[in-house]
Amino acid sequence: MLELQKFVLLHVREDLQLFKKELIKSILWLDTPELEQLKEWVWNEFGRTHADVIKEVFVRVKASF
Repeated sequence: MLELQKFVLLHVREDLQLFKKELIKSILWLDTPELEQLKEWVWNEFGRTHADVIKEVFVRVKASF
């Protein structure tokens, strides 16, 4: 499942709204070990270009738990 979500995020990276939507779905679908891997991967891949969206999504999703 993690590899599928990485694939999706790579392909929607140009559209910030779609990227945000898919990142939220990824976080909700993955179990804890995969979620940690996703978080590290997302920061490495998109941290320079999408930092604000990544922070917002992880804070919002974390708050909902």
